[in-house]
Amino acid sequence: MTQTSFTEADTEALFDDVERDQRFRSFWHPDGSLHWGYFENLASAQPEDFVPACDRWDAYMLQQSGITAESRVLEVACGNGNAAIWIAQQTGCEVVGIDLSSSYIDNA
Repeated sequence: MTQTSFTEADTEALFDDVERDQRFRSFWHPDGSLHWGYFENLASAQPEDFVPACDRWDAYMLQQSGITAESRVLEVACGNGNAAIWIAQQTGCEVVGIDLSSSYIDNA
C-alpha cells in the first residue's frame, strides 16, 4: 500500500539524506543545482551540455524577472541555494531561500 500522509520526520529523512544529495550532485550538477536547463539543441544534447543549460536557464529567468538591486526575493525550495546566491551576486538584491531540507540549507 502506498503511503498517503507524511510526518515532518518522514520529510526530513528524505531530504536530509547526505548520500541522496551526493547522488544528485553526481547526476545533475556538481555544485548541487537541481533544476531545469535551457538547451541550445535538446535533440542532440549530451550529458556535458547539462551544466551550461542550467546556467542559461538561470540567466534567462533572471532576465525575464525584472529583479533589480532594490528587489527582495524569496526562493521557495531553494535547495543548495545556487540560484539564490547567483541572483544576489548578479543583481545585488536581497535574497532569502527556504527549503524543507536542513542539509540543503546547511550547504547554502
